Amino acid sequence: MPFTSLPSTIPRAPLGLAAEPTSLVPCHRARGRIPFPARRRGIRAAASTVESLPAKTAPARPLYLGLDFGTSGARAAVIDDDGRLVQDVKCGYGEGADADWPAAWKRVLFELIGSLDPDIRSEVVSLAFDGTSGTALLVDPRDGAPLAPPKLYNEAQEGRAVEAAKAIAPAAHTATAPSSTLCKLLSWWLEEESNEDCEEVHNLAAFKGGSGGEGGGGCRGGGSSGWRRTAASRGLTTLGPTVNDSDRSNRSSNQGGSAAGSGCKGGEGTDPRVLATTGRGPYPLLLHQADWLAGLLYGMCDPYGNAGVSDWNNALKLGYDPASESYPGWLATQPFSPLLPPRVVSPGAPVAPLAPSAAARCGLRPDCLVCGGTTDSIAAFLAAGVTQAGQAVTSLGSTLAVKLLSTTRVDDAAYGVYSHRLGDVWLVGGASNSGGAVLRRFFTDQQLRDLTPALNPDRPTGLDYYPLPGPGERFPVADTGLQPRMSPRPKDDAVFLQGLLEGIAQIESDAYHRLAQLGASPLKEVLTAGGGAANPKWSLIRQRLLGVPLRAAEYGEACYGTALLARQGARKAASESLPRGQ
Repeated sequence: MPFTSLPSTIPRAPLGLAAEPTSLVPCHRARGRIPFPARRRGIRAAASTVESLPAKTAPARPLYLGLDFGTSGARAAVIDDDGRLVQDVKCGYGEGADADWPAAWKRVLFELIGSLDPDIRSEVVSLAFDGTSGTALLVDPRDGAPLAPPKLYNEAQEGRAVEAAKAIAPAAHTATAPSSTLCKLLSWWLEEESNEDCEEVHNLAAFKGGSGGEGGGGCRGGGSSGWRRTAASRGLTTLGPTVNDSDRSNRSSNQGGSAAGSGCKGGEGTDPRVLATTGRGPYPLLLHQADWLAGLLYGMCDPYGNAGVSDWNNALKLGYDPASESYPGWLATQPFSPLLPPRVVSPGAPVAPLAPSAAARCGLRPDCLVCGGTTDSIAAFLAAGVTQAGQAVTSLGSTLAVKLLSTTRVDDAAYGVYSHRLGDVWLVGGASNSGGAVLRRFFTDQQLRDLTPALNPDRPTGLDYYPLPGPGERFPVADTGLQPRMSPRPKDDAVFLQGLLEGIAQIESDAYHRLAQLGASPLKEVLTAGGGAANPKWSLIRQRLLGVPLRAAEYGEACYGTALLARQGARKAASESLPRGQ
């Protein structure tokens, strides 16, 4: 699909991001910034190790690149030091992308960057990614080659993986939701274990004293699963649910309670992912979509040991604790811990410069810095300009995501609610499977534009729809069996469209009511990001149901928020003396 170069509409220039070690959130408005205290506690939340590169002529103007990989396509934004948009390009994944998602993402990544003006690319000093929350890959840590098809953001996992997650995690933890990254990792881990491995699966389920058969599920014979066979053929260590005492000892002595190391460098006592004493290869590695894309640019195994780097936001649904900046003990001590991303940084933290091959291929500066990423909905939140508790952002894209700035942390997997840390406050919310993808099942963009004038927000249809693309919902209720409700269909397409818009708006309203019931800060104002923000009739329907002021975000695209993170990373790198790589 051809690229579209979008008009460079200049938004109101936001205030700069503070250059604090763990800064994250840009603040566009004059009320100030959401602070990010410089705390380094716990496991693997260490600062990036970036070697100072040979001096290169400074660009005439430093630019910052944000890359957003959503559900249907990718988009890139380049901004300057004042937050002004310099260039914005986008591209769909194209037909057949679902046959090989990683190949489609990789192809679009390099084409998207290549579509930027060469003069602009030569001035980009840092970049960052966002990806869909909960989309996970199991890869070879040496080159990022996928070992199995990825598990996408909305793929709810089967009962036995969910039960295993509930057996090891605290009650109602975010990571126990069926679509969480932890459940996806456990689904891979528990695939087709051999009969002699059953005891360890039962032990996993009994971690908190439960019944062995409850979490592990029925063990099956049949040998290794597909990803294990692929891993073995690549020379990787193909650990199964059974882990021998030697492996446990290696992890215990090398991890100190953290996830395993990066797999880039061997050596005694330095990297538990490579067991040098046994001569085995590295373990497979779990990465989120944004982690993997970043790794393609800085190198999965760069000279500085930065492999398998994730961020606070993407790692939340894996079980990472952003409050302590560490993997909790209940997760770090599991037999599958060698598969966890070994390092987790704050979004926007400097990670590594581009690999020389990637810089040459993309036409970017060799000293361009890759920074910690985030999820697509949080990137849209960052772009919106929210600064006060009670303000919220609804992202109306292919899916519906709500985020509320709150002084209180709220986490409840029973309702699909979770909190991301933003300094000393919390970004509370969740994402529904409903959204624009449902509308596209019935209407083209042109039909939506043609039907919108016929909508009457003052006369509700009473159709009481619950629009979903298929069975299953994540938030405001977590119900893998919830069926779409989009009938009866009126003969008038405009009435049908209004019923769908009302149904999505009701889901949004229910989401914010759920957050209030669970103790989040009261809703005061909603900003809207994404394509749905452009429909004025839908905005009137939503405002009637929400009962609070509603306005469009200052800048609605997630790639703009991610570009702000890239700017933050460049400023942080410039403000401190970073240690040289080993």
